[in-house]
Amino acid sequence: MDILDSQISAPLKWQTFEDLTCALFAEVWKDPTAQKNGRVGQPQNGVDVYGTPGGMPGRYFGVQCKGKDRGYGSRASKTEFDRELAKAEKFQPSLAKWYFATTAPVDEKLQAHARTVSAARAAAGKFEVDILGWGALTALIAKHPPVIRQFYPELAAGAEDLERVAETARAALGSIEDSLRHGEESLSLPRSLLVSRAAADLAENSILRLTGEGGSGKSAILKRLSRDHVGPLFVLKDNRVRAGSLAEYLVQLGISETPLKLFERLGRGGNLLILVDGADRLLLSGRRGVVTDLLALVAEHLPPSSWKMITSARRYQDRDLVLTALDGAKLGGSASLSIDAIDAEDCEAIAKAFPVFAPLLRRHDQIGRAHV
Repeated sequence: MDILDSQISAPLKWQTFEDLTCALFAEVWKDPTAQKNGRVGQPQNGVDVYGTPGGMPGRYFGVQCKGKDRGYGSRASKTEFDRELAKAEKFQPSLAKWYFATTAPVDEKLQAHARTVSAARAAAGKFEVDILGWGALTALIAKHPPVIRQFYPELAAGAEDLERVAETARAALGSIEDSLRHGEESLSLPRSLLVSRAAADLAENSILRLTGEGGSGKSAILKRLSRDHVGPLFVLKDNRVRAGSLAEYLVQLGISETPLKLFERLGRGGNLLILVDGADRLLLSGRRGVVTDLLALVAEHLPPSSWKMITSARRYQDRDLVLTALDGAKLGGSASLSIDAIDAEDCEAIAKAFPVFAPLLRRHDQIGRAHV
C-alpha cells in the first residue's frame, strides 16, 4: 500500500507509540478488547500491550514497546531484548507468544538472536518470541486501514481507495464460475497445459489476450492466473461495469482519487496486474470508454516494468477487438492465446468426477469439441 512508499516516521512520543501498537495489534489479533497493561509508573512485567487472538480464547499474546530516539540512531540490543523477555516471564497468566516491538531498525543479528531464542523456548515448552522493527511494523500498519485512519490521516484516503480496489477485485473474481457442477458434485478442470502456456506467455509479454468462443473457459483461465499473482489487482468484469469512462467508474466505486493518482499508487511496487474480463462486450457497448481510458492511462503514464495485463474476449466478425484497442492506445508487447475445447486430460478428469458422462467423453472424436 502507499504507506510503504511514504517512509512514515515513528511517533515522537513513546506514549503515542504504545497507543499505536495497541490499536495495531487489536486489528492483527482481531481482538477489540486488546489493551495497554497497567498505567504509567506501574511495573509491567515486560508487556505493554496484551490481548487474545481471535479463535484462541484463554491464550494471551503480549507486546513490549520500545521507542528509540531516531535523532541519535539508537538501536535495540540483544541485552535489552533478553532483559525484557525475562520480565515477560512473570506476566500472569503465562503468555502464549511475546513480541518485542521497537521504533528502531532491527539488524539481521538481532533477528537471528530472536529466532534462536524462540526455537529453544518452543523446544522447552515455553512461549515463542519475535522481534518487530519499525519496517516490519510499517508493513503491518499498511494492511490495516483503520489504524492508518487513526494515526496517519493524511494517508487514509489513499489507503481506503486501494482497499476498495482490492475488494472490487475479490468480488469480480469471486463471481467467475470456474468449476463444473452436476448434482451435488463439482470439479475444477486442471487445464494444466493451457495454464502453463498462459503463464509463460505473460512472463514474456506485458499483455496476454485470451481469446475463444463463449463458454470455452477464458474467464476461468484468467481467474486461475490471478490466484498465483502476488501484488495489487485491478479488475474490470463486463457485467459489473455500468460507467462510460474510467473516471466515472472509479467514482461509482467510491474512490476519491483521480485515475492517474490511483494507478500511480497501484503501480509503485512494480507488480500491478490488470484484468479485463469480457473485454469484447465492454468495447462493443457504451462502456467502451472505461477500457480505452484505462489503456490510454497505462500507455501514457505507467512505466512498462510496473504492470502486466490479461484480457479475455471473443472474436467479433473475425476481428480482434482487444488488439485493435491496444493498437489505438499504442500499447504493444501483447501475446494471444486461444482457449479452445477441453483436451484429453480434462475429459478424463470430468469422466472420473461425473461417471455418467464417461462413455461420451472418452470417445476420441469428442475430444477437442467439448466446451466448459
